[in-house]
Amino acid sequence: MIKLFCIDPSVQALGWAYFEYNEDHGVLSNIGAIKDTKDTWIYRLDKTVDTLYGLLSSMIPDIVLIEQPAVYHTGSGAVASNAESIMKLSSFVFAVRQMILDYFADHMEVVLLPVRKWKGVIKKPVTWKRNKQHWNFVSDNHDIQDAVGLGDFWIRKHLKIKDLRNEL
Repeated sequence: MIKLFCIDPSVQALGWAYFEYNEDHGVLSNIGAIKDTKDTWIYRLDKTVDTLYGLLSSMIPDIVLIEQPAVYHTGSGAVASNAESIMKLSSFVFAVRQMILDYFADHMEVVLLPVRKWKGVIKKPVTWKRNKQHWNFVSDNHDIQDAVGLGDFWIRKHLKIKDLRNEL
């Protein structure tokens, strides 16, 4: 069984989803979010990386899939178009990647997945509908929804596994 940990980063919160899969089927096993505590940004960064270290230490995934920061346009405007936000987001992703390389490099692969590759320009409701259809997963938390969407893409499209299960 291969273990996959997916991260949807943002400046205010982070969604994560944990999957297990083999050549026959994929299982959504756990989800969560790490939220802003209203502290300084650098403190939140440290706290989030520490929390992720704890999660990764307990789950020991084979692959950590992180949505790669990008400036892209939606129907309602640009996302991450603020220079400060994109710098913070990029710094966060670098810090997470570095933590994994420092502590888990011998048994975890880090994959940065561009938004355009896994989601294209579709709107969030489409991702949410796919999560419900493929994983019987529903949540109002868009960070968790996108983390599940990352895993959905990886397991269904990249690995082409069709038998999908939700064991939350």
